[in-house]
Amino acid sequence: MSVAIVWLRGLLRLHDNPILNWVCSNDEIDSIVPIFIIEEFDDEGGNPVVGGNRMRFLYESILDLDKGLKEQYDSTILVFSGNPRDVITSIVQSLDSDVKLLLTDYRSEPKMRVEISDIEKLLKPSGLETIVFPAVSTILDIEEVTRSQTYKNPKSSRDIDAIMREYLDEGPEGYMVSEPSPKPVEVRSDSRTLDTLASHAGTSDYH
Repeated sequence: MSVAIVWLRGLLRLHDNPILNWVCSNDEIDSIVPIFIIEEFDDEGGNPVVGGNRMRFLYESILDLDKGLKEQYDSTILVFSGNPRDVITSIVQSLDSDVKLLLTDYRSEPKMRVEISDIEKLLKPSGLETIVFPAVSTILDIEEVTRSQTYKNPKSSRDIDAIMREYLDEGPEGYMVSEPSPKPVEVRSDSRTLDTLASHAGTSDYH
């Protein structure tokens, strides 16, 4: 059985979710494992770096997504806590050779960019492919924009407008963006795989 790990970092929704739409229409993938990883939210001094309201919104979003997965697709999202490098490695080891892909959404924060780069390097010797979906929480593909030879750091709203004009078409009411994608027709998850993963000794330390 071919399994894809779907690591949702900021894309906690069923609608307009290119990762779920792509993987659920991929005939080479038999089952997906949706996961979310809660990282440490304290700085080195033990002080919280994320406010209470933001944490509440995060937990409510996870619960809402899990409810939608259960009611509409008979699936669930597994929530882990810890260092993503350790968690992902543990999941891959638990599922052994079944895992073929790690899919995740792009995050622009420097820490998270380094994080996914490290994980990609860790998984590569095992033959696992990592696919990062760009522009899922932003209007433009940030990496594509900043790689452009003509790119300069914007210093004013006029500079930002010039960037938008370069990458987006304009209509009568402003810039035109893609229509939101619909919810996936199906989400193929194997309940036995999810149950095994949740109770496996290697991953239970984080679950």
